[in-house]
Amino acid sequence: PAGCVPRASSREARADVRTPASLPADLVAALVAHQRQVGAGPAAERAAAALGAGARAVVTGQQPGLLGGPLLVLHKALGALAHARALTTAARPVVAVFWVAADDHDWDEGNAATVIDASGQPRTLALDRRGDGKSVGDVALDVEATESVLAALTAALPATDRARDAVALARPAASPTDLGAWATTVLVRLLGDAGLVFVTPRLLSPWAGEVYARLVADAAAIGAAVRAEGERLRALGHAAPLAPKPDEAPLFVREGPGGRRLRVSFTGDQVRLRGESSPFRRAELVAHVRAHPELASADVVGRVLLQDALLPVDAYVAGPTEAAYLRQLVPAHAVLGLASPAVVA
Repeated sequence: PAGCVPRASSREARADVRTPASLPADLVAALVAHQRQVGAGPAAERAAAALGAGARAVVTGQQPGLLGGPLLVLHKALGALAHARALTTAARPVVAVFWVAADDHDWDEGNAATVIDASGQPRTLALDRRGDGKSVGDVALDVEATESVLAALTAALPATDRARDAVALARPAASPTDLGAWATTVLVRLLGDAGLVFVTPRLLSPWAGEVYARLVADAAAIGAAVRAEGERLRALGHAAPLAPKPDEAPLFVREGPGGRRLRVSFTGDQVRLRGESSPFRRAELVAHVRAHPELASADVVGRVLLQDALLPVDAYVAGPTEAAYLRQLVPAHAVLGLASPAVVA
């Protein structure tokens, strides 16, 4: 259930990372401008503005996929919109938010789209590009790359008006593009002016420094909470898919703007990046990500904590695997003094 959970103890006294009752004016302005940029529509702009006036949020999201990603993405977006409407009252508005997880670097997972071809058989399309460890939002896709996939899509589908409409819907809004922007374009076209607020980790990074700093400073406590809850849930016969390593932080650091994501781990107080030595000690990395949040990137655990620290989340609309790991993350919220939102199937 939604609500505050007790705060776990920490070796150092730190202020809790608490979600504000309403979002800061500059963050709200950035959210509104982003809705305008992606063409989400006036209803989405009004919903983003409402987050600055005390509205709450129902969040869902997905890592970007080619041609908009699997059908699950549309189901989750519609589910968030429906649940936000169900929770809204005259005194307490609730808006739907879609987290475009363009920081993810699993290129092979996002770079595939399966369609039913003219013969009724499944056909998988893919871009002739490599991610090379970068976030999918940092892999630029030029006209040649996108047109090649659209040509393959056209060839796969029957020569009908409906198929031509589908190809037009799948076309990126601009070139060059990236998987995050492209997937957002497709979802916006499918939904129209539905009031869904689109958010990306990069958009929120100017306000994320303190959360990233805590993901480094409290990495051991967060990991221990996730592992302990996993053991408890598995003993009860429930799924618990997360198993963070004891020496890892729920965070990556980029080599530079647009660079590869490097997993943060520790040998004692010394920081390792992607398993190799680095110039940082733990306190220095805390200061680094606080000062340069654009170079930090949360993992699956950190992403949920970042989302719930920066946005006023009442509920998250989740697929089955997500629901399992979100249950496992309830005690990790306590480490940062955060409320743990409800999980909605």
